[in-house]
Amino acid sequence: MSRYVNEKVLDIQQKGSAVSTMELATMVMLNLADDVAQARSELRSYKESVSRKVDQLIDDIDNGMK
Repeated sequence: MSRYVNEKVLDIQQKGSAVSTMELATMVMLNLADDVAQARSELRSYKESVSRKVDQLIDDIDNGMK
C-alpha cells in the first residue's frame, strides 16, 4: 500500500500540480478516493455481470431438466 501511495505522490509531484505539502497530501487523497470509487464501480459491474450469468445458467439447467 505504501508503494502505491508513494507512486501517487511522485506522479503528482512530477506533474507539478501541488505547491505545498498540504496541497500535495490533498491531491494524493483525492486521487486515492477517485481510485477507490472507480474500483467499487468496476466491482459492482462485475458482480452484476456474474449474477446475470449465474441466473442464466440456472435457467438453462432448469429448462434442461424439464
